[in-house]
Amino acid sequence: MSVQIDTGSSDLWVNPNCIAAGSADQVAFCQYFPVYDPHFSSTAVDTGISMSLSYETGSCSGEYLLDTVAVGGK
Repeated sequence: MSVQIDTGSSDLWVNPNCIAAGSADQVAFCQYFPVYDPHFSSTAVDTGISMSLSYETGSCSGEYLLDTVAVGGK
């Protein structure tokens, strides 16, 4: 999976699914990006902590998971 690192954030946001995308344009935009599935990770841990954010153009909600990622290399 490719991601863009935001060095100003301690969180790494990934696309779990496109269920809540509204219009057809939003669904198409959402589906353009790779999907993260924690079931395929041996290191993913569900924290059980819910989150929600509001932006000028919309909002998102979900749950925090902890996982181990490698940046560059193997």
